[in-house]
Amino acid sequence: MPLALGIIALLIFVTAVKGNYAAVGAQFNETFITGSGQSPGFGTWAGSIIGLAIIFRAIQAPKAGELFIAIVILVYFLKNNNLLGSISGALSGAAGSTGQTG
Repeated sequence: MPLALGIIALLIFVTAVKGNYAAVGAQFNETFITGSGQSPGFGTWAGSIIGLAIIFRAIQAPKAGELFIAIVILVYFLKNNNLLGSISGALSGAAGSTGQTG
């Protein structure tokens, strides 16, 4: 937890120094709150998963809840068509920028 807080603090500091807090705020809002296009934001999905976990814990069916949450996460990945492609592209771009020649 302290590491995560340190990383968040570093990101806030760098954003403040560079002065692009408006762009970062707009990107944060689009990614986590409102979403883009037809897809809701990550905050909506995370809130739904937390709500499902609470409901299934309250009815004392945690195994059924785990299965249902796994299905919800699978739907999230299937609904975002470009998600796997963009992750693959980011990883291949990062691997290509290491300076190694093949």
